[in-house]
Amino acid sequence: MVHAGYVNSGHKGELHSLSGVPQGGIISPLLSNVYLHEFDIFMENIKNEYTEKGVVSRSRKDYTDILTKEIKARNTLRKILSETPEGKSDREVATRREEARKAKAVLKQFTAIKRKTPSKEKVLTRVYYIRYADD
Repeated sequence: MVHAGYVNSGHKGELHSLSGVPQGGIISPLLSNVYLHEFDIFMENIKNEYTEKGVVSRSRKDYTDILTKEIKARNTLRKILSETPEGKSDREVATRREEARKAKAVLKQFTAIKRKTPSKEKVLTRVYYIRYADD
């Protein structure tokens, strides 16, 4: 079964390859696993050598600061928008609208900065090894 190749309509003169495993053969996955076992051991050693124990990443300080500022700006905007304009003069309503516009601009600014700032920083290294053996 180790002699690979295939037969085309049984024509004479066609030679089988002397290397490999016939595709679709019952023994193909078994022989692939036997052959790749040494490579699995090699990769396991690499994985053990380079994988560090502990938490792989942590939150960045600058990201959490920006997130805190964004939350404060959002809460300020909600407070401004939740106030009812009943019984207020036109000047007070206009002032409140201006405050809301400024609060929206600040919120938009912090949101844009937050999107550009990485949330995590890599602390440790992890190595993963996955092998698939099929036909």
